[in-house]
Amino acid sequence: MHRGNLIGASAFARHQTEPGFLGNLPDLSQFFDAGKHLRPTSDIVALMVLEHQGKMHNYITRLAYDAQLMMHTYGHTRYLTSQVNAFLRFLLFAEEAPLTAPIAGDPAFVTGFTAHAVRDGKGRSLRDLDFQTRMFKHPCSYLIYSPAFDAMPAVIREHLLQRLHAILIGKDRDPQFARLGDADRTAVLEILRETKPSLPDYWRGS
Repeated sequence: MHRGNLIGASAFARHQTEPGFLGNLPDLSQFFDAGKHLRPTSDIVALMVLEHQGKMHNYITRLAYDAQLMMHTYGHTRYLTSQVNAFLRFLLFAEEAPLTAPIAGDPAFVTGFTAHAVRDGKGRSLRDLDFQTRMFKHPCSYLIYSPAFDAMPAVIREHLLQRLHAILIGKDRDPQFARLGDADRTAVLEILRETKPSLPDYWRGS
């Protein structure tokens, strides 16, 4: 159930008595000229991935800006604790709402999205979609590979990687990351070790 196709007060009012009104439509041509688009349909999986990608890029941009400002003003980034925690919670899906039912998307999108996957020796990737109980099989954003992440000021990027490593090896047991189980921590750690060459040397340790 969703309200994504509701336009105007009357549509929202009808939705109160008909929860499925205008939901999960196979064709959106009643709202606009669908012929001007590649497809007449909408894909909930693609939209959820896009929402994550947009918000993750916003987190990266804002934290990079805040780090530059803090370094210019104070010469350190110690005042960014809450921002760093928020960034890591989003990166690791620590506050993701669990899916109450499986979601199926357009197979063509799934194929195209996973075609860009960087995989470890076990065939795992941070782009592997789940959509049974959560969005991704391995709870760490694939945007950790992005040029935007790597271009963050070194002082804040290195701090993020230190915290992330401590969380994944189980040294950091901060309650805000409690939803991240040991199996998920280990899987993400192993995937990143094999697939992100720019990680600091201490990531390669036992």
